[in-house]
Amino acid sequence: MPEEPKPKTIPASFRLSSKAHKELHDRAKLANISPRAWLESAILENRTQIIARQKPHPELKPLLFQVNKAGNNLNQLAHRFNSLRLENKLTAADFLEGLRKLEQIELDLAEALANARPD
Repeated sequence: MPEEPKPKTIPASFRLSSKAHKELHDRAKLANISPRAWLESAILENRTQIIARQKPHPELKPLLFQVNKAGNNLNQLAHRFNSLRLENKLTAADFLEGLRKLEQIELDLAEALANARPD
């Protein structure tokens, strides 16, 4: 039984940001070759420089999860404050004070995240 012939090419599919896509096409155009040929040449001739990323701290993922949950709760509180204000069940001064406190908590969470990230 004869072996099936192997295809000459095999599709490789991946996504690029719009900026990276434009850069790839611009570089290929400058080289007067197709983007596929430019990318293949860059990879196979090892004209690439890979910069390894530092692995995130193992506790960063659970921290992000908790901050996300807190953010959702803050958003719910802000909506509730606004509803109470619109129903005239909360004075403007109390509303603004509550909003200031929520904004401070948001800043504190953002600072905690910034301090937790290695970059």
